[in-house]
Amino acid sequence: MEMLKNYKYIPKKIIEIREEIKSKHLDLLEGFTNRDFNIRDLEKLIEEI
Repeated sequence: MEMLKNYKYIPKKIIEIREEIKSKHLDLLEGFTNRDFNIRDLEKLIEEI
C-alpha cells in the first residue's frame, strides 16, 4: 500500500500492472486508463496480485 502514497507514480504503475495481469483480470481492468481511474478499483487490483 506504500504505492498509494506516491500518487504521482500510480499511473505508470497501473500500466505495468495491466501488462502483467491483463489476461487474468480483464473485468477489473475495464475502464482503467492513464488519466482516469478509480482508487477503489486500484485497491482491489492490488489485493488480487
